[in-house]
Amino acid sequence: MNNFYSIKNHPLKQATLFFRKGERFFFNYDFNSSIVNNQTGFEVFIVLFVKKYYEITKIKNETQIINVLVSGFKNIFKDHFLKTLYNISSDQNEEIEEIEKYYLEECYKLRNEIVHAGKVYSEKEAKQFKDCVCDFIYIINQKLNKEKMMNLQNVFPIFQ
Repeated sequence: MNNFYSIKNHPLKQATLFFRKGERFFFNYDFNSSIVNNQTGFEVFIVLFVKKYYEITKIKNETQIINVLVSGFKNIFKDHFLKTLYNISSDQNEEIEEIEKYYLEECYKLRNEIVHAGKVYSEKEAKQFKDCVCDFIYIINQKLNKEKMMNLQNVFPIFQ
């Protein structure tokens, strides 16, 4: 029952639910559904991160934030999320560049190929995808913890 309440009150409830569904699908050998749910959870995480960053820093007003959030995931990821990470500090930027490159070259396309082309992936690809997303979130969390910047570490406390 405690687990139920920890999810119910989680600041990233929606992303967490997608990650947990992705994990459940993985253990039930439905690797495509695992990839799709992990990608969806990652997208929700990224969008919330960007939204909270702009709200906390007041760099953008509410209308500008909405315009960013409707601009599409790839735009949000490259033009807002990554730039924000690099601007927070130079700490761990090499790790972020490395995992960003791997994610964009190897992982990002998987979900689209499943949904739009009906491609089927194996356990290996699903595990690599899950590991990439989890590693990305871990690096972000480490960076925020080291910087203690703008209360963002309080927005994502469960990953700490």
